[in-house]
Amino acid sequence: MFEFRVICDQDDVPFIVRDLCRTFVVRSVRRFPARTEGRERLYVEAERQAEPTL
Repeated sequence: MFEFRVICDQDDVPFIVRDLCRTFVVRSVRRFPARTEGRERLYVEAERQAEPTL
């Protein structure tokens, strides 16, 4: 398991979370205001997707 920290515009949060969920198995997302107005810090706990079986 690992954790990402993403700092982004508030309007981009849904898109970033959606794309991370498509790429990783996301366990949790915590949101906090960033120091810059209009931006947020996301802390995302995730794991790798399982390898596809052939």
